[in-house]
Amino acid sequence: MEPTSIKPKLEAVLGATRRLVAVSDLAQYLGTSLDEMEDGLRAFEDDLRKPDRGLRLERNRGTVGINVKPKYEPLVARLFPLRAPNLTADSIETLAVITLMQPITTKTIAMIRHVSDAWVTVQNMARRGLIAYSYINGARHWHVTQAFLDRFDLVSSAELRDEAVFQDTFPTVPLKIWHLKTESVLELETKPPVEPTANKEFELVPKLRPLSKESLEVLAIIVYRQPVSLADINTLRKVSSNGPLQTLRRRGLVVSNKTGKNGEMLWSAAPAVWEMFHPSSRLGGHR
Repeated sequence: MEPTSIKPKLEAVLGATRRLVAVSDLAQYLGTSLDEMEDGLRAFEDDLRKPDRGLRLERNRGTVGINVKPKYEPLVARLFPLRAPNLTADSIETLAVITLMQPITTKTIAMIRHVSDAWVTVQNMARRGLIAYSYINGARHWHVTQAFLDRFDLVSSAELRDEAVFQDTFPTVPLKIWHLKTESVLELETKPPVEPTANKEFELVPKLRPLSKESLEVLAIIVYRQPVSLADINTLRKVSSNGPLQTLRRRGLVVSNKTGKNGEMLWSAAPAVWEMFHPSSRLGGHR
């Protein structure tokens, strides 16, 4: 089946379901092979990336769906309050600040936004896998992830140096933030990367240094067995793993976006995990 003939069917099915659907299920429903389905999805995604389209293709660990492009979410929220965008105005402004000033601390984010504390908003973005952190001079510094770039249809955060791109990407964010930060963006991106504090035990993955041995063990199980339930993790480790699992969730390193046959939550690695490794070492071809 040609990709052009698959595109309208994908748009109809995904638009009707309004949820993530497994690629394998789509191939079965539409009577195509997985390769043909992937070709159709790529063609559909390329079509949705055009500036005259208001939807975007969303991918998540073997599932796909369509959603509103971020710049049109405020419009949808005004027309349909019950469908308000899943990113608040505070979250979008926080992401804009992080993108322009990365790497940046939570304290500096709060100072720039003139709020008393940005911790809650930053943690929410981390749980969604849109930002991740590393330690620089002993302090936690935040940066955006590939999941952020995918969500906002960006190839690189450097694109936001352009005022028009910034306004198009973050229409609700005050332009004064862009004017205040543009010079700093140029300076930060020309500096050599700062090496995290050396740590022999975790020197191969320095960004994992603050995680405990238990959390690292749980993360390794999730990476290799995902999606996996807490019960299965407990069985493999032969000890209760809820504590380490919740630590990983708070850090935005794991997500639960589906349930098993018995209704239990299934856990997978968040995009932030893959930011910790060199692209050539990403497991299972995860982007």
